[in-house]
Amino acid sequence: MREGFTRDDDTLPARIFMQPLQGGPSEGWRLEKAQFSEALSEYYRQAGWAVDTGVPTRETLERLGLDWVADRL
Repeated sequence: MREGFTRDDDTLPARIFMQPLQGGPSEGWRLEKAQFSEALSEYYRQAGWAVDTGVPTRETLERLGLDWVADRL
């Protein structure tokens, strides 16, 4: 966050969404962007981060004893 990263930076290479896997039990499978986005949102929810930005919430930072970080946001 300090370096300017946001939810938009939490992604995978485009080929993961476009090229089906080759070989093995996942042959032909590819990840849909909508599935990835929902999984990312769930990760943020469970981590206590804002789903829309990917930034830890003030409550999460305070719970972790990082009040000083929360004050700088």
